[in-house]
Amino acid sequence: MCSSDLKYMIITLYGPDSYRRIRKLNEIIKEYYKRHNRVSYIRFDMGDDDAMSILERFVCNRSVFGESQLIIIDNLPGGQDHKELKAILKGQMDTQNITIIINLDKKPPSIFKFIIDKAAQTQEFALLTGERLIIFIKKVAKDYGVDMDKKTIDTLINIMGGDTWRLVTEIGKLSFSIDSAIEPSSSEFYSLINILKRGPLVEQRLPALERLLSERHDDTGRIFNTVAFYPKNSNEAERLADFDVEIKSGRLEYEEVLLELALGI
Repeated sequence: MCSSDLKYMIITLYGPDSYRRIRKLNEIIKEYYKRHNRVSYIRFDMGDDDAMSILERFVCNRSVFGESQLIIIDNLPGGQDHKELKAILKGQMDTQNITIIINLDKKPPSIFKFIIDKAAQTQEFALLTGERLIIFIKKVAKDYGVDMDKKTIDTLINIMGGDTWRLVTEIGKLSFSIDSAIEPSSSEFYSLINILKRGPLVEQRLPALERLLSERHDDTGRIFNTVAFYPKNSNEAERLADFDVEIKSGRLEYEEVLLELALGI
């Protein structure tokens, strides 16, 4: 174990609504990069065999250049590893050195109760129901520019319940069915984005990307942010979030990421 004089800030996000949870996680990551000039970043699943040793090395081996450390933990370990991780996490909560974001699909086990009690921020993402679910659907529909009447909302809820991933995907599909109401240039942009995101063949996605970049000269940041705005599932959301971090840290350019997406790498 490294020196105990390190300061930590822990943020805990948990709950079965992974869509809203991951959106919140992405917001926190983006805000962190805005506030810190130099960031050392790592993200992993504590269920991996070597995760504990990697985490301890990352926390202990502090950069001489004073980088802020951002750690994303997407799971918690079982068995004896509970105690090891608790020893790493427990300490005086502070923003000075390390920020750890714990991202879980359910409430942390009792051994990690201190995470909830002392975390700088804790937010639960339970499945939405009733009026909160209706408000969520209306907000997504507004973001997509879709007029959603009560009958349509009721139908979506009856079919999909509180599955926010499926709801967002379906509303996204509806938005592309009303292109005639959108200004032509904007209509083409979103149609090409849809092909880039959902085209089943690389022979479809690559020409769409070429049209956006070489013929329309759309801004690469706008293209990526539009692609990332509403991911289709949690895996895609996490991948796009990682790409966003790589771009903001200067390790990747927008064009490189967009090409990877088009190629399906």
